[in-house]
Amino acid sequence: MLYIRMFFIMIISLYTSRVVLEVLGVTDFGIYNIVGNIIILFSFLQTSMTSSTQRFLTFELGKKKEDAQFNKVFSTGINAHLTIVVLVMLLAETVGLWFLNYKMNIPAERMATANWIYQFTLISFCFQTIQTPYTASIIAYEKMSIFAFVSIFESLFSLAAVLLLVWMPGDKLFYYGLLTIGVSVTVFFAYKIICNLKLPGCNYRSIWDKALYKKLMTFSGWSLFGQIALVSATQGVGILLNVFYSVTVNAAMGVAMQVNKAISAFVNSFQTAFKPQITKSYVSSNFEDLHQLIFQSAKFSFFLLFLLAVPVISSMEILLSWWLVEVPQYAAGFSTLFIITTLIDSLGGPLWIAVFATGNIKKYQITISCFLLSDVLFSYLALKMGAAPPTVLLVKIFVYLFVFIIRIFFASRACNFSPTLFIKKVLVPALLVAGISIPIPVLTCSHITNLKEAIVFSLLYVLIIILAIFAVGLNKRERNFLLTKLKTFNQ
Repeated sequence: MLYIRMFFIMIISLYTSRVVLEVLGVTDFGIYNIVGNIIILFSFLQTSMTSSTQRFLTFELGKKKEDAQFNKVFSTGINAHLTIVVLVMLLAETVGLWFLNYKMNIPAERMATANWIYQFTLISFCFQTIQTPYTASIIAYEKMSIFAFVSIFESLFSLAAVLLLVWMPGDKLFYYGLLTIGVSVTVFFAYKIICNLKLPGCNYRSIWDKALYKKLMTFSGWSLFGQIALVSATQGVGILLNVFYSVTVNAAMGVAMQVNKAISAFVNSFQTAFKPQITKSYVSSNFEDLHQLIFQSAKFSFFLLFLLAVPVISSMEILLSWWLVEVPQYAAGFSTLFIITTLIDSLGGPLWIAVFATGNIKKYQITISCFLLSDVLFSYLALKMGAAPPTVLLVKIFVYLFVFIIRIFFASRACNFSPTLFIKKVLVPALLVAGISIPIPVLTCSHITNLKEAIVFSLLYVLIIILAIFAVGLNKRERNFLLTKLKTFNQ
């Protein structure tokens, strides 16, 4: 269901972006995006709190106790998110508003509308923040079909709002901001009504549990620490490229990040599905199932991403030429290296989820954050020595390899499994599949000259990868399970 959701949202989002750009025009579209980015700068708090709330809600379900305790966590989660809303409102209406009016390069005649858009975006953000405990509850209960359907509805509703803009007279940017609030409010109440009716313990009560609130905020604080390190490393490398080279290199990096975001979204959807199971298995001390979940989800995350990565990397130049009018220099190389980084990171996803399930993330976040921030230091040293722009992503690959090793260490200690077992169950099959699948694309990718050939060769690569996964990537029990499912599907 999450994969179907991802396909729908990606297609609708691509079309919606195109229509918005066409209706608003380049200037107004740029104003809308840059004003929204100011609010995004304050969203660190919300992102970290999301992880915290989801972990604690899933933890309570895993204990299989009464709904009252789950409701207490849910209601405390709402209180915590209301705190985030107040903090963001204070920052947005002071620092953010000052920055918008005195530091942003916006045409004077559009400044009034830009301020309206700022307020509209802020209101939408507040509703999306308070909505988080409801979506976290749906994921904790593993009601992925509900999450998928509401997400698809949200995308369709957003598209309808954009299409409505075409027929609206007057300032279309103003009305677009107003319609965006309508979408946010509608989706919020959709999640709220569904949770109230379908999920036990999801009715908000005005309660105050100081100890639980402190636990949520402390966990969120360490999660925030990791988020800041990750974003600082990413943005820091971009700034370094701008300092040592030019904005055209930044444009190439921007294109690469968009490509990587589209590819990684599919594995992120998959990992959303197994996240509650890992937490619940840890809570119930069912370590045999927990180990199996960690190993299988890590391996399957890599396989699913690898299926997309190989065809895309092999046809990168063709795909970028088809997508963009003018392809920036280094865009193809950046995109390829970014995807390799994400492949490494996909193996570590279940490991950090397992560490988060324990609730003891202080040492983990400090260690991982230090390594992530070292990306900026080593990139600076490389560029200072005259290295070419793609070197910064080679540095990132090595940093992510070390981060992956650290995750194995922390997860194995937290969940009582041997690192050697993880290597045997996950890394060896992944490397075997890669070793069998990669030679043919490497030998044939230079012969791809147009989009039609790219599609044909991509299908061939996917077939080779599927056969390799079936032959050496799956163990006997997994192959039998897959064959049984295929037979059931055919019937």
